[in-house]
Amino acid sequence: MCQRLPRHAMAALLMWGSGLIAQAQAVRINEVLPMVHPADSGWVELFNADTVPVDLHGMLLVREPFRVVLQEQPLLPPGRHRMVVVRGRSDGEGALMHLPAAGGDLLLFGADGRRMLDAFRWPSVPPGVSIGRLPDGAGTWSFLTDPGPEAPNRAAQPIRGRAPAPVAQRTMGGLVLNACNGCTVTCTTDGSPPSPGHGTVVTGPMALPENRTVRAVAWRADLLASAETWVQGQKAPGSGASLCINPPELFDPRRGLMIEGDRANHVRTGPAWVRPAKVALPGMVDTAASAVRLRLSGSGSRGLPKRSFNLSATDGTRSLPLPDGSTWRNVVLRADATPHALLRNLFAEVSVHRAGDRLDVQPGTPLPLTLNGVPQGTYRLMPAKNEDFLLSLTEAEHLDIVEGPEGRVVKGDRAPYERALDLLARRAPLDSLEVFIDLGSLIELACFDLWSGRADHDLNMRCWRPAQPGGRWRWVLYDMDLWAPPEDPSASRIAQAPLPAAPYLSALLDHPQLRPLLLARTATLLATVLAPAPAAALADSLFAAHAALMRADHALWHRRMAMPTPEESHADLRVHALRRPGHLLRHLARFTGTSLGTVSVLVPENAQGTVLLDGIVLPPGRHSITGFAGAPLRLEALPAPGMRLLGWEGCREDAAGAWADPAGDRKVRPLLMPVVSDGDGL
Repeated sequence: MCQRLPRHAMAALLMWGSGLIAQAQAVRINEVLPMVHPADSGWVELFNADTVPVDLHGMLLVREPFRVVLQEQPLLPPGRHRMVVVRGRSDGEGALMHLPAAGGDLLLFGADGRRMLDAFRWPSVPPGVSIGRLPDGAGTWSFLTDPGPEAPNRAAQPIRGRAPAPVAQRTMGGLVLNACNGCTVTCTTDGSPPSPGHGTVVTGPMALPENRTVRAVAWRADLLASAETWVQGQKAPGSGASLCINPPELFDPRRGLMIEGDRANHVRTGPAWVRPAKVALPGMVDTAASAVRLRLSGSGSRGLPKRSFNLSATDGTRSLPLPDGSTWRNVVLRADATPHALLRNLFAEVSVHRAGDRLDVQPGTPLPLTLNGVPQGTYRLMPAKNEDFLLSLTEAEHLDIVEGPEGRVVKGDRAPYERALDLLARRAPLDSLEVFIDLGSLIELACFDLWSGRADHDLNMRCWRPAQPGGRWRWVLYDMDLWAPPEDPSASRIAQAPLPAAPYLSALLDHPQLRPLLLARTATLLATVLAPAPAAALADSLFAAHAALMRADHALWHRRMAMPTPEESHADLRVHALRRPGHLLRHLARFTGTSLGTVSVLVPENAQGTVLLDGIVLPPGRHSITGFAGAPLRLEALPAPGMRLLGWEGCREDAAGAWADPAGDRKVRPLLMPVVSDGDGL
């Protein structure tokens, strides 16, 4: 309900210099606890300054445009207090009225709605602080650092201002925190907020602790504690990212993000589970930190003790840097807590790039993380796979984004997605499909899902398109941790998932034009990027680069959750790389009823030219490529300077290149010849 204040009521408000109106009426607005957030609860305390009991029924608390009518309740005795709870929103207990922490006005009217009994104006009030009359019912006021509804207002002396924040200065002797005249500085380094009653009093230069954040406030007996000054400590050698957050936000038994057991809240989402924090990331100015909103990230892995974090810049700007120099509004610190997750995800990311980036994949950098100075092991820092990241891949201004087995709308419109899947299900011709789908991206997704055999291929699906005419769907590869064993019959299992569960394998294999493209691309990847030798070499390289981080992570976490040793993760990846291609080729051939064959390609030396197998460079020498009969492999020859291509031997040629069908075990080679000038007689 809303009510505009009468003119005489507004005119009765005094300027903040006097602060309060102390009239002869019996009931006073004695104390107010404002709301930091509009959805919070606040309260107003009324005080009976008369010598007889007062009936509050029907009185009105008014703050434009709201009013709260006091309900029938016991009489308020002389010298006693009564609290009225109000809320910024109508859900929950309490009347609807917003008491902003930034300051405001509040009026009290008699039951007739015309006689103003009291008026109260307050300035900006920090969280956890109330403001009220001192003493009760008086015309003088004070900030109250220990709010006490329905109890006498108490303070050693009136507090009518706030101390300025301490100023940090780095000197040869250490960190100096300069404060106002007569002020004391208190600081913490464990992530908790400092206060006059909590923290270490700073009396001179202090050393900056490694990987910790100094939080400092200044205060004086007649002033509220200041706003905080944050100073990021020195980075230890080899340090990566560091988070600073008030410990109760993590470990409070009822609302902490990191608690375990019956009260674990890792499945809870929404604004109530977002926490303020500060982060220091590689690429920031040394000892700098950014304010962020922190929440848990992930799905099933959220139940593990080691948890991932999603960080959003509080000011909405691209202020969170990655080591590659890019900056983002939103980044993820991924825990990679499931077995083998770190190496598998790194392997998939590099392999997608080596294969030509037909899929989109988040760039992830392994680094150590500290939380309030305590080591948390190895995390991958990456941009969130949200609209901000996907917009960086296109010149479009708006996107349609869907995810999950049912194609849940994340952003934009689902209708173009439904139309694309309908065309796929009806086996529309390629030219019709290509209007809506980047077929190379979709086929690549199916190939990587088949090679890994990952169990959650349908759950971890996200695709996007520019929301404009001609925008085509592309897919994002992520969460590549739950692989099947090398011998797993993945094709038959994945094909059981009906549309719209990605990667739509049954629809791809049922389509007369997409089926050979999928089989040919699978054979291409298994002969190049995912061939046993180069894939095993990549596994070795990734392990060598990150073994130290993996060992430190294992030492921290292996007693709290199932975690193979780094050496076991390396061996697992090598075994998959070496054994998976042969098993996948044989199983896919049986499942599709296709025979296997071989194409032998003779690649010339680099001085003559370059040969590409479906866009992937083949090194010089002879290559024996196992493929599927009826699924021709696409070859292309790029002559070196001074050379020209006469054609291909053993191949069918057209405008798109040369095509070699594995049926018949054929041998092919490009015919490259030096360019002969007219001066040589031609």
